[in-house]
Amino acid sequence: MPYRQAVAQLGDLISARALERLIESAAQDRSMRPEELSSTQLADILKRDVFRRLQLTVPASLAKRRIEEVLANLKLSAAVSPAPSNAVTRIEPPSQSQLDGAAQAPEPQQSGAQPNAAQAQNQLHVASLEESLKAYSLYFDWPEVKRLRALSAVLRGELDAGKPLPDKLVAEGLDLQEALSRRLAEALVRQESDLAELRAGFGRVEGVGGPKVRRLSGLLQSIEDAQKTGALLPSEVERARNLTLDLRKLVASSVVGLPTGGAAPQASDDVVQQVRELDRAHEVRALSDLSREFAPLMRVEEGLNLEIQAAKERLDSGHLLGEERFVRLRSDLEAAQLAQLAQQQTELSDFETRLSQLDSALRPAEQAQLGAAVARGLLSSGSLATDELRLLSRSLPLLESGDASAEDALENQRELLEIEQAARDLPVIEGLQGDLSQAAQALERGEMADLSALWAVIDQRKGVAAQEREALDLRTRQVLDEYGRYRHLAGDTISHLGRLADTLRSHLKLGKLSADGRAHYMQVLGDAEALLSEARAEFQVARDLTAQFGEEALTGLLDALGLDEEPEQELVTLPPLPQGLWELRGGTVMRGAPDPQAWSLARLSAQLAELPLPIGDAEVRLDTPQGVWLLLPHLGGHRAAQGADIEEARARMSDFPE
Repeated sequence: MPYRQAVAQLGDLISARALERLIESAAQDRSMRPEELSSTQLADILKRDVFRRLQLTVPASLAKRRIEEVLANLKLSAAVSPAPSNAVTRIEPPSQSQLDGAAQAPEPQQSGAQPNAAQAQNQLHVASLEESLKAYSLYFDWPEVKRLRALSAVLRGELDAGKPLPDKLVAEGLDLQEALSRRLAEALVRQESDLAELRAGFGRVEGVGGPKVRRLSGLLQSIEDAQKTGALLPSEVERARNLTLDLRKLVASSVVGLPTGGAAPQASDDVVQQVRELDRAHEVRALSDLSREFAPLMRVEEGLNLEIQAAKERLDSGHLLGEERFVRLRSDLEAAQLAQLAQQQTELSDFETRLSQLDSALRPAEQAQLGAAVARGLLSSGSLATDELRLLSRSLPLLESGDASAEDALENQRELLEIEQAARDLPVIEGLQGDLSQAAQALERGEMADLSALWAVIDQRKGVAAQEREALDLRTRQVLDEYGRYRHLAGDTISHLGRLADTLRSHLKLGKLSADGRAHYMQVLGDAEALLSEARAEFQVARDLTAQFGEEALTGLLDALGLDEEPEQELVTLPPLPQGLWELRGGTVMRGAPDPQAWSLARLSAQLAELPLPIGDAEVRLDTPQGVWLLLPHLGGHRAAQGADIEEARARMSDFPE
């Protein structure tokens, strides 16, 4: 239905319930139902009614642009053919004209058209949800997939029994399709970012050789192949991160922790700090993954949530948690998950017993039974059913009272739950939790609660979040524009900034973001802006060198590249080597054209030459924005070649005079 597509696309600016009510009211003014609106009529409602409503929470320019985007997408959806069956996309229900055609084919008589049309629509709704389950079958452990599976099973049961499908369950299924599409898109951006960082880390450890490096190379190839097909390999990414960490720590410790005078190797303070920072960055990511995995549990286990927050604060302050604490934390979370599942199973069994004593012919009781069926499906899959059980606990006393106003009270309870769920995807709203608790208590007492005021708070915060997203996108474009000025420079800073720039470009292409997606976007942007400040300094150094070439400028450039000491010898002038070739020995460029990067490689060569085999005798490859450097051991030092790629660098090695 086009109007549901519009609701989904504007869901980050205004709550779905408010937007649906607005469209329903406008459709009623035309004596129609929302699904009966033509594209022209829906466009008119969007440009008039919805545009006016959006201006209450966002600037008119933003509201206008988003309305235009929705209209363009609706027009495109109507023009293109359906996506292939293996595509991971949100599957939209058919138009009314398609449904009428499907209904009239088996039963051409007018009297049977309407029931057949409804049946055809129900069939297509359930088929749409079941097709999505197939598309996301690889991610069976995602909470959204488990929920969609439970929902689809309930709807399939209702359909097979010849019953009409509950509109709210169908709408929730469509929302889950959209949420899954968004989660996959965000996860692919994160995996793309992980792959880029892992590739960069692999370049630092490739020369070590051995089974770990070969295993890491194979994992990276598998991840890259999956990324190209739009698939996720979280286990492979995790293994690759662990291998990269181990190898980088080995290289960092080996390069500086050299034995001197027969004494044991001693690591410098810089290397100790470098290894510590590698461990801390790894733990930050591991804690983030753990928090995401057990997010539903931490909403009901306050103690564990506080422990996760305390661990995060410790990491943010520069300390480490240690493997033992991580193992204990995961063990506590898994034990709490099992305990909660058992407790919720018991609660559900009690609710089901109470439901069986109600008249199932009554619509409110039937809706409660469907909610219990969804909860049963969630718990059977190992997923918590906290929201369903909360709604049942609030609803059953009303149903058991037999009050004539029970149906309205139940609708208020469901609406309150929608508000609570909407608040989870938004940054913390000061005071909202207290207002929600007061509203819940009022409804339990049978009193009225001003839910419209709570929706207004939600919509106001959605508007603020949308403007914050606009500001993030603006900052991202500024970073990308300025990065273009410095991308020709060499060094780790520019290389790292380039990888972050690629991730930021991917974020710009994403639509509505989840809370996790927004947090990742802000983290990447903050890191990129910090590196951009360093890039400005390096650019200034390079410009000064160009303005006044000399020893002072050369030293400044070496400092910008992270080299604290000046070369101990002047450049030795020997018979020249062909372009792109250097001979390095004893921390000095013995032969080759003057080049600042050659000096830094000469010092690296001296450190490598003192390492034990096989590390000290390994081939070294360095990837830079200007090309690839290749170092091969030779007479206690190294021969170095630079090329556009590794093949060209290897070819140049053959030009060395013997």
